[in-house]
Amino acid sequence: MAVDLAKNNRARLTVVEVVEELRREMRVLATSIPPADLQKLAVSERLQELRRHIEPILNKGVQVTAKVLVGIPFLGIIRDVLRNKNNLVMKTAR
Repeated sequence: MAVDLAKNNRARLTVVEVVEELRREMRVLATSIPPADLQKLAVSERLQELRRHIEPILNKGVQVTAKVLVGIPFLGIIRDVLRNKNNLVMKTAR
């Protein structure tokens, strides 16, 4: 639905995933890998997965990008929408 809406309106589509910050307990457990590196690894893995999902969309004539944010999901999305002045936000059902 989002792809069709973007295509019909010649709009850009950004697919966003928000990963939460590592909890304090996880930081203590991650002694061999610095917490910042562990967080970067999680973001990188999610971004690769998102890119695999949007690959088929690229062939449909829609300008689409993937982005991974870190933080509390609803706050991260709100901040990103305000920063980028997006016109429409669609969320998948869980």
